[in-house]
Amino acid sequence: MTPSHSRPRGEESRDPENTGDSGNPATSAAAQRRHCPAWGVVVAALAAGLLAWLVGESTFGKVLPTKVPTPTMGHMIMATSAATEQAAAIAMAVRHDGAFGFLLGLALGAAGGLAGRSRSPRGAVLGALVGAVAGACVAFLGALLFFRFRYSFVDEMIPSFLYHGSISAAVGASAGLALAFGAGEGRQALVRAILGGAIGALLGAVVYEIVASVLMASSDAGDPVPGSAMARLVARMIVAFAIALGVVTALAAQRRRMLNAPRS
Repeated sequence: MTPSHSRPRGEESRDPENTGDSGNPATSAAAQRRHCPAWGVVVAALAAGLLAWLVGESTFGKVLPTKVPTPTMGHMIMATSAATEQAAAIAMAVRHDGAFGFLLGLALGAAGGLAGRSRSPRGAVLGALVGAVAGACVAFLGALLFFRFRYSFVDEMIPSFLYHGSISAAVGASAGLALAFGAGEGRQALVRAILGGAIGALLGAVVYEIVASVLMASSDAGDPVPGSAMARLVARMIVAFAIALGVVTALAAQRRRMLNAPRS
């Protein structure tokens, strides 16, 4: 018998006790992949939320309604109308939520890429593009439906949650995709990250609706673009934090599953 101390060089790295799993090489390799720590994901998401709020408060996020000829007391004056005000609100929603999706996807994609083995910027680029497109498209469609059916509900929280929940879910799924893709995760982890981001975003939207209805009821917090700067900031930070928490939880569960997988 060969003594244990005379094992061939490098065999120790293949020992199940050293790999931290059941000896499955595929599981071992995946389990040892570097990943962004949870606090790093949360910090990146909160930074993206804050930056998105600042972008929304800049001139980029401001859309003034167009003035049209309006008859008043026998005279024609240039004034805004309900249609132009609604069009401006929809355009603002597209800009605000598109920027949020872009920046959150960029931030989490970069966080995943920096932690992954390849340190590739592809995750950040993909997350930024997908997040921007998803946020803008869902915001456009959601705002159209919001203004059309907002008075069809007795409870004002329902149309507000339908809008903010759908936007948040789209952005959260994009952010989860960006983080997992940037980190070089496998297909199962990719799916879990997307679902985790979407579910976390929905929970964040619920929390925001509750906070807004209790503390910011007079600030039009339920509109696609909340009426006050504080309400807009709270919305961004709550949803960004919830998305980060959802993605981190989903990926942590996937890693535990891989570590506990039986030997094939």
